[in-house]
Parts: sequence; structure tokens; C-alpha cells
Amino acid sequence: MHGPHRGGVAGWLNEADRAAFVYGEITGYFLTCGLFIARYHDDDDPLRRRLVGAEAWLDAIWRDAPPPTRVYLERDEPDWRNEAVFSFDCAMMLRGLNGIASEGASRTRAAIEAALLDLVAADGTLRSHRTRADGAALPERWSTADGPFQLKTATAILSSPGISAPLRASAEKTARRWLDWYPAHELTGDLHPLLYHLEGLLLWGARRDEWECWRLAAEIFDEIMARQRSDGDLPSALLDERSEPRSDVTAQALRVGTLLVEAGFLPGRRLRRLAGLADALVSYADPRGGLRFRRADAAQRHVNVWCTVFAYQALALFERAGSGAALDERTLDALA
Repeated sequence: MHGPHRGGVAGWLNEADRAAFVYGEITGYFLTCGLFIARYHDDDDPLRRRLVGAEAWLDAIWRDAPPPTRVYLERDEPDWRNEAVFSFDCAMMLRGLNGIASEGASRTRAAIEAALLDLVAADGTLRSHRTRADGAALPERWSTADGPFQLKTATAILSSPGISAPLRASAEKTARRWLDWYPAHELTGDLHPLLYHLEGLLLWGARRDEWECWRLAAEIFDEIMARQRSDGDLPSALLDERSEPRSDVTAQALRVGTLLVEAGFLPGRRLRRLAGLADALVSYADPRGGLRFRRADAAQRHVNVWCTVFAYQALALFERAGSGAALDERTLDALA
């Protein structure tokens, strides 16, 4: 990325390797994944330079009001996501700054924390979002309603050092609201946010030594894997076997499943099922590098950044299955 948004991370690249916009949430994922990559490539100077650039970009866009969800590079385009500030996105950016000690990172953390405190509801939990203007209408999506995916929001905030007591209290209350969401509720809807919930269960359980969370995640994961297709992939919606698979969902499932097998919460024979996910995930690869969002994207040749980040981590963990490395606390902290 060049110009004023140098360092920002795109959501995806088009067939000409150009980005239409850069994305705060995905920049947070990139920073978090940088910690993961450093476990295996600690001498990667180009990566370090890119991480410094990403942190500087977050500092720049948070100097004023909360930035747009998507920052378009060549011209402003109508995008309903830019009508709101999302607590999940803020939490992923905050978590991405973990371990970065700089004046800019400290300034950005303070600005993100202020935005998150503005999202605390009357009951003390974090709302999924707030609109930037009164009366702004948003479409009905998983991201525009409170839901169990917010467990990952809360655990991301709680993993961040130096947060204020009010924000910590809100994140704790949010986490406890969603910890026992299942089995009181049916498993329906999109797999993407449901897998965020499982990631939150794993992160909370590991940090608090509440391993019942991992047993619960294993139970839900078995329900998900009951929908695995003959080609090894998963539908993108839990109750719709015809819904088109997505590489981010496949990567999330492989990542969660590998961690559960490693920790002994799923039988080791599940690795055969996970191998099907790994094979399916590789089939999304673009010849230029990176992963497509869907296989149909071969015609558009878009390469998706967050899918690539998730897939890199999932395949790295699966490759090392049996070594115990996946359960190292530093590895868990670096899961995007």
C-alpha cells in the first residue's frame, strides 16, 4: 500500500492485485498473526517492517473520531458498514496492538478504548455496534445484532494489557453473558460467527483454567462436523447443506478442531476428519498466493486477506498436530 494509507491492510485484492479499501479489523488480524509467524520466522525483517507500518496506520486513522470500518482508497463508495462503529472490529484492532510498545500504539489503544466504552449498554455489556447518525438503518446481519460471537470480542479485550477497570468490567460481563449460551439455544445460522464463539470459548477457558469451556466447544464442534461434506468442506450455514462453502469458515473449523484434538477434548481419530478440512482449504488457493473467499471467485480472481490469515494459522497448527506446540499460551494469544 502506498500514499496516505501506507501500512493499512486490505480486505482483499482484485485480479490486478489492487485493493479498493483498507480495513481496520483486518489490520488487527494481520498484527496478531505477525506474533504467530514470529514463532517460526523470528528473523523476518520484511514482516517486521510491515507490522510497524500497520501499527502506524492504525495510529493515523484513530487520531480523530473512530475511523470508517472500510477506508476506500480512490473514491468514497456507499457502504452500510461505514454507518456504524462495531465493538468486534474495535476489539480485534485492540488485540492486534498487544505486545507493541510505542507512543503511537499507546495513543491508539486509548482511542479504541474510548470507542468501546461508548458501546457499553445500560446493562453493562458491550453492544455489537452503534450507528454514527441517528436513524441510520443497517441491514440485518450477524454483526448488527448482539450474539454469542461477542465472546470473542470480550476475550480479545481482556487479553489486552492496561485496559481500564470500566472496560474490563464490561468485557467480563459480556463474556459471562455468552459463556452459557449453548445448550440453552439451538445451533442455527451462519457458521462464521458461531466459530467466533468457539474461539472465544477456547481463549476464555485457557486463560481462566475453565476447561469446561473446551468441553462445550468440542460438543458444538461435533455438531458442526456432522455437516461436513464428502469433499471435506463445510457449508457456510449450519442448517443449509446447499449453502456455498467459504474458506474462512473452513480455516476456522480446522483451527478450532486441531486445538481441541491437541488438548484431548476430541478423540485423536478426528484428525482424519480434520485432514478433509485441510485438503478442502488448500483447494481455495490462488496461483498468485493467498486464498479466495469462495471457489467461485476463480473467475474474479480476488485474493482474500483474512481468509489467508486464518488459513495460514490453521494449516500451520494442523501440520504440527501432536507436537503440543498448538497449546502454548503464546500461540493461543496469537490466534487472529
